[in-house]
Amino acid sequence: VTGTGPGGRITESDINNYQPSSETPTSQQTPNPEIVPLSRMRQAIAKLTTRSKHEIPHFYMSVEVSMDATMALRSRVNPALLPEKIRLSIHDLIVKACALSLQKFPTLNASFTGDALEYHSEINIGVVIDIESQGIIVPAIMGCQDKSVMELSSAGRDLANRAKENNLKAEELTSSTFSISNLGSLGITSFSAVIHPPNAAVLAVGMIRQESVVRDDAIVIGRVMNLTLSADHRIEDGVVTAKFLGELKRLLEHPTELIPSPLR
Repeated sequence: VTGTGPGGRITESDINNYQPSSETPTSQQTPNPEIVPLSRMRQAIAKLTTRSKHEIPHFYMSVEVSMDATMALRSRVNPALLPEKIRLSIHDLIVKACALSLQKFPTLNASFTGDALEYHSEINIGVVIDIESQGIIVPAIMGCQDKSVMELSSAGRDLANRAKENNLKAEELTSSTFSISNLGSLGITSFSAVIHPPNAAVLAVGMIRQESVVRDDAIVIGRVMNLTLSADHRIEDGVVTAKFLGELKRLLEHPTELIPSPLR
């Protein structure tokens, strides 16, 4: 509007007589948002995570683990396993360390039932698997307490392959007693995972990275990894979860217990 009043002021008549030109926008157009319905898997994930955070009083603890010894042991062992076509990953060794630690701290392998704890006779470790473009599932490696690290490795790879082929057994999808979420391969250093009901806890595994560390009063380059445990406060308290993480740290920093003696 061009003012015709004194000093170029806009008057009432200027406003009343104003006629917008064809080049003047009369309204601001807002693009319509794209609405994409949730897939059945994403709906299930939304319901499960909402239930988990609504019902379970989560608390979190983290520990930094030196991974030099575990990585060195893996490098020594894998060449000996080539005839059996097995190649251990760091994740396989973490699963084995969890299986051993859960035997020492069975409350973290239990479930809350309202007025009691259900202690599970088996350790079924659920592994978070990303099904591309669909979401995540948490199928379990069954009977981890009786499996060697090589058997856990084979079972984990078989589980991942069948998950991608939609060929999992019902019990593998519903019987986990503890879960592991590993985002290290995606460059995540530390995070807190959501507990998978009715599990008591979930372990979040970060990437192995090089950092300056102090050893024998000297600064050296070491490989370290962060582990964060999300636990159900109805089932266990901080002291026991701290001891559980301490046992995991001990096993991974002195990993000979993870490997059968002939291969160490």
